[in-house]
Amino acid sequence: MNLDVAPYKIVSASDAIQSALASGGQGVSATPAPAVKLTQAELVYVLVPAGDHSFYEPAFLFSGSFQLDGKTVVKRVLVPAIDPTLRTP
Repeated sequence: MNLDVAPYKIVSASDAIQSALASGGQGVSATPAPAVKLTQAELVYVLVPAGDHSFYEPAFLFSGSFQLDGKTVVKRVLVPAIDPTLRTP
């Protein structure tokens, strides 16, 4: 099996955290939006299909919880780890 490898710059930890915090309230329709406490971060790899092949791209998976109507809800935020200047829309 031939595996192609290429070096890529990744975002700094502080940039990844800022991205996670900026998107932390998305997907919640409560008013006011509940305070989400992100307590864990993992480096994960996301499978990206690209035509007749696919590849794995690193990402940070932040997770935590918040209270909504008296229930604890788990919140996960996936942040791409590849430097945004290297990504194409």
